[in-house]
Amino acid sequence: MKQKLLFVPVLSILLLLNFCSPKRGVKTDPGRANPRIPAEKIKKFKGEREAGTIFQTGIASWYGRDFQGRRTANGEIYDMNKLTAAHKGLPFHTIIEVENRENNRKVIVRINDRGPFVKGRIIDLSYKAAGRIGIDKTGTAPVNLRLINPRGESFAGNENSPINVIPGTEEEYAGYYIQAGAFGDEENAGRMLRRLQRALPALSFKIYFRDGLLKVISGQAFSRSKAEEYKIILGNHGIDVFIKEK
Repeated sequence: MKQKLLFVPVLSILLLLNFCSPKRGVKTDPGRANPRIPAEKIKKFKGEREAGTIFQTGIASWYGRDFQGRRTANGEIYDMNKLTAAHKGLPFHTIIEVENRENNRKVIVRINDRGPFVKGRIIDLSYKAAGRIGIDKTGTAPVNLRLINPRGESFAGNENSPINVIPGTEEEYAGYYIQAGAFGDEENAGRMLRRLQRALPALSFKIYFRDGLLKVISGQAFSRSKAEEYKIILGNHGIDVFIKEK
């Protein structure tokens, strides 16, 4: 009789622990940063593949209002109206091009989150990025992913190598800068960069990713008079630029 009385409480405790324990197979919501996976322990993308080539093909999805204002895996606050994305393995700040294979529309995004955590999907786009390529209407779509800037680093730009894309947001020094264009396509940005190098080889230009565009800007600051001088020289080569001040 005593043995039966002892058995009942033990059985109750085991049942309670079973109900309280995490359920196997439960998936994290797509796009949500998974706190159980430290970013530094995620296998780093080595970047051996040449930038500009397709390195991954699969299904893309998007995440929006439900995650607005939450912290992403790299510590930023998620803003669904910026061109960002979540990827399982690419290092943070890697810049990639996402192409919707159903309509051939493209968008350039920066990786700042981890996901998707739904089987069969390779990338979660912000609401704005999804809208650019029509996924906001369909929910998901097959896509191609192309590297523009693996590991968030810079490249030298020439006819046979990847273009130089910098994910930074500010010029390095105060002064006047020359901007030669803002492009949604890396090929056009690279073409402009090469035109500038041929027209004025002594002047260094860089490509910055800002506000969803690739902006071709001089890599150093000048006085106003010097900037005006360079503007005239480039104009004589058929390149229209404008002067911006930091």
